[in-house]
Amino acid sequence: MSSTYDFDDTNAWGAGGVPSPPGDIIIPSNTIIRIKTNSISDSRYGKLVIPSSSKLEFFDTDLTLHVEVFDLRGLLTMNARCKITVDYVSGSVQTFLWHNVASWTNSDAGNAIPSENGDIKIPQGRSITITTASLNNLYTTKYNMLYIPPYSELIIDGSVTNTTIKVARSIIRGSITTGDTTNSLTVEGGASNIFLPVYLDATGKVQSSSTNAASIMDASHNFTMTCVEAKANTLAAMVKYKLVNNSPQFSYRSEYKTAFDNQLYNDIDSQFIQKDNDYFFNANKPTINNTLSKVFIQYIAENIFSFVGQFDLQNTGLIANHDSIHQDILNSNLNEQITNAIINGLSESSFTTNVIAETIYEQLNTEVSSRFNDHISGNEYNLPFKAGDDIGLFIRLSSTIVAVENSGLDNMPPSFIYDTYKNLFNTNSQTFLIFDDVNKTVKTTPTTWKIVINLA
Repeated sequence: MSSTYDFDDTNAWGAGGVPSPPGDIIIPSNTIIRIKTNSISDSRYGKLVIPSSSKLEFFDTDLTLHVEVFDLRGLLTMNARCKITVDYVSGSVQTFLWHNVASWTNSDAGNAIPSENGDIKIPQGRSITITTASLNNLYTTKYNMLYIPPYSELIIDGSVTNTTIKVARSIIRGSITTGDTTNSLTVEGGASNIFLPVYLDATGKVQSSSTNAASIMDASHNFTMTCVEAKANTLAAMVKYKLVNNSPQFSYRSEYKTAFDNQLYNDIDSQFIQKDNDYFFNANKPTINNTLSKVFIQYIAENIFSFVGQFDLQNTGLIANHDSIHQDILNSNLNEQITNAIINGLSESSFTTNVIAETIYEQLNTEVSSRFNDHISGNEYNLPFKAGDDIGLFIRLSSTIVAVENSGLDNMPPSFIYDTYKNLFNTNSQTFLIFDDVNKTVKTTPTTWKIVINLA
């Protein structure tokens, strides 16, 4: 169930705070953000990303949002006389009507009014306006792609009310505007929700789930992450397949593996994850949206310090080695663990089988079978990932706890710190902390988290 927040509500954004220019607006998953009068800046923001499970709503009228990049994967609802602009459209741009064939001259979509399941490609340097006269030529079913090039615009006239334009994907480089009524644009492209049938490990290892790679996997806590750099088309191009005797065989391309590795690394390092139920153990201590490593530090701190009433989720500085925990997670190369698992045993020069790639293929074929409809046996194709697809990753996390800052222990000998830890926490944390009396170290018991990533 989606949570609804006003744009300027700090509770919507977690540790990053309310977005401000030139920063990005990345709406959390399963979240509705409402823009009201005076809640956004007149200056230009960076990226605007609306995940497939989320919605941006212009709640008041006469609002304009300026952004550098607009990545729409979910739902956009715009009130009267509202506008999103990527490249500002000047008043000199000539306006054309949607329902006139002449309006689409020089469009690379076929010089015709967009058809059902076809592309909407606004011609360069034009404003295309939808009016009531256009409704006979406006399909309520889904179009394929909406493309608004720089210095072009799509306008939904004030005569049109409560109309939703549905597309499989969008590339918006110009502007979209509404007249005197409320209308919506929704992307319904990413419909697959698959999981990678391995456990990834923060120590840098890949753990096989079971002998049955397609079995249901378990996680202690569930999160979502909206990818900004990790793109569906890069992942799709990484793995090629063809049907041989009605069975899929696979090959991979290293250049796309490297590209996706880099993209996903940057997202793991910088993008926030959001917990499904907003807290770990205590509903009065909500989890603060942050990067994977920092949310894990929150988890450690709550486990330990909630027992003695010292812990504030806002203060992860209580954990002295939080920087090393962050780096350890990055150094585990979760991104490469994912791609290595998918291409394990595959070749760039020939096609063969791989249980992980085959499982992903089967999941895609079950979830979104239409993507395979025109694929011919023996021909080579990319795995048909689409923007907005969700991939569930199962990650085993654990860490060594070095010390506690601001507790009076940080200047003490390691043995004293260890003994103090053990005396304080051994009883209540015996299922969470592992005490090594020989090496005088304290580690957390491994926990498995499921993180659903929404592909860009």
